Amino acid sequence: IFFPSYSIQIGLTCGIFTGIHSGGEALINYGIIRLIIFYNKDMSWNYARFLDYCASVGIMRKVGGGYIFAHRYLLEYFAELDQ
Repeated sequence: IFFPSYSIQIGLTCGIFTGIHSGGEALINYGIIRLIIFYNKDMSWNYARFLDYCASVGIMRKVGGGYIFAHRYLLEYFAELDQ
């Protein structure tokens, strides 16, 4: 006897476990870390917009798909703030 609902349950369960095993765990960890940092008010939610703003005012430069500080002294200053 064929039970469609049973097949759907098995398929969804296998799909979820396969997804978590092949990269889903990293995605879940990323989301949790981002939520923690946001709720601690250490980072804005839309980080890309913040980095684009920093690039528009000259604090940072957009290089390829990433960002760098406009000057080495800025990097050193911000790195020493937490110490």
